Amino acid sequence: YHASLFADPVSLEALAVERRKYVRRLFHDSVGFAGAKMIRRILGLAHVEDLEAIKDPDLRARCERKALRLGRLLVIASESFSNIAEVTAAARQEYSHHES
Repeated sequence: YHASLFADPVSLEALAVERRKYVRRLFHDSVGFAGAKMIRRILGLAHVEDLEAIKDPDLRARCERKALRLGRLLVIASESFSNIAEVTAAARQEYSHHES
């Protein structure tokens, strides 16, 4: 948009509000996409090398379950996250509170 469209204070504030809304939607979409990618990389053909390298099948399965739970949360609840700190906190909680 050309700057002259937002020359007055009311228009500038409206632009700022729209920018915040856009960034929030972009963040939520990105969180959901990250969750979908996590799930796809575990269940699809292009696996995660870090998980594949775990020799103990029970441990690998536990790690994959945790990643799948986190991925599902990111997909179905992407709009519940306000910032990346909340996403990383959810990941830490998933990996520290669940044994299986």
